[in-house]
Amino acid sequence: MSKLQLTMDILEQALLGASILGGDGGTSIDEAMMLGELALKVNPPVLLDIEDLPPEGTVVTCATVSCPHRGKKTPFVSPRAHVRSLELLLESGLERPVALTSNESGSGGVVNGWLQAAVLGLPLVDAPCNGRAHPTPEMG
Repeated sequence: MSKLQLTMDILEQALLGASILGGDGGTSIDEAMMLGELALKVNPPVLLDIEDLPPEGTVVTCATVSCPHRGKKTPFVSPRAHVRSLELLLESGLERPVALTSNESGSGGVVNGWLQAAVLGLPLVDAPCNGRAHPTPEMG
């Protein structure tokens, strides 16, 4: 099993790489840094290779695509809202996922799932499902 403990250096590298190579991602770099730092302080997440997951396991995608905060003068989704959205999904009867992944690899999106993983004690998987951001919220 290949496990990588996420660190501040990895957070900075992920944000830099995603800022250059990825699409928008739904949040600012500052908000993404805040979420990543908070996750590292709460319980540094572990990143797994996709090959290390059981084939029958559920992977939940974490995203802020077309989130209601878009378009406001000061867009912001609270850290609690990031976690609560996954808690509500689990409360609806979803089997506990084997991992979380981000929806896209833009500067803000690359950390989607980090805080949820930290708070709920779930690993992340190195397999962003979308690879890039949508050019408009309507496409989300």
